[in-house]
Amino acid sequence: MEIFGLVSDLVRKENKTVITATHDLDLAIQKCHRFWLLNERGELVDKLPEELIMDGSINDLFAGKGFEFDLDQGRFIRKNNFSRKYKIEGSPHLVKWVEHAFNKHNIPENIPEIVSVTENDKKLIYRLGKKTFSQMSQFLETIKTL
Repeated sequence: MEIFGLVSDLVRKENKTVITATHDLDLAIQKCHRFWLLNERGELVDKLPEELIMDGSINDLFAGKGFEFDLDQGRFIRKNNFSRKYKIEGSPHLVKWVEHAFNKHNIPENIPEIVSVTENDKKLIYRLGKKTFSQMSQFLETIKTL
């Protein structure tokens, strides 16, 4: 990301053109001024990244492959997000990622103890009932044994 930022600054300040090849579309969308994109028919498309987003060309790259381009977030996301919902206490951004991990590790929804996640001095604290964990992996392994 830092290199893309430096190159982007160089292009702007020195009025230069830089051509790069990347598979990191999320980053390229943020930093690149034009895209040359090979579509599913093997045709070269030359447009602004914003045009490719709005006309659906970016999304078409991964059609049917389990991903879709989220227009609001400006990035690719997995289709059919996890469906299990959990009762987890904590700030929304921490809860979101604990739910993500739970879904990914097939944790059942009916956890019999109170689950919470907090942050204290940039350290995450996971709680399962009265047990406290500093690492999510230990936290998940304990929940799997319930």
